[in-house]
Amino acid sequence: MTALAQVPPEQPAAGETESGQVLLNEALQSASILSQKARGTESAAEAKDFAQAVMFLSQVIALLDPSRDEAGIPLEHHANMEQMKADSELQKIKEQAKAQPPNPKKRVTATRDGNRTSYEVDG
Repeated sequence: MTALAQVPPEQPAAGETESGQVLLNEALQSASILSQKARGTESAAEAKDFAQAVMFLSQVIALLDPSRDEAGIPLEHHANMEQMKADSELQKIKEQAKAQPPNPKKRVTATRDGNRTSYEVDG
């Protein structure tokens, strides 16, 4: 008799849970403390170790935080950049429209002579 494999229920992202937020905050505090220690040490080897630990904590933060992309950049930043790009394009279009002279109105005159009609365009 074979046992059926059970599919685990959908889990929220680590940063979306209360304990995940606590972990994120602790990782941020630890990274800050390690950065200060790296600046204060006189040993290059110790500074390198502290810097490496900060890098690992930064990677953990980037992976756990649901408000950041895989590169650690806040998702809000991407939205702001897209909005700025759209605003810039709109501004360019408005400036181009102002720079172009308005289309002059053309006047068409139709003259009818018997069975013939001739047109004259002014402008």
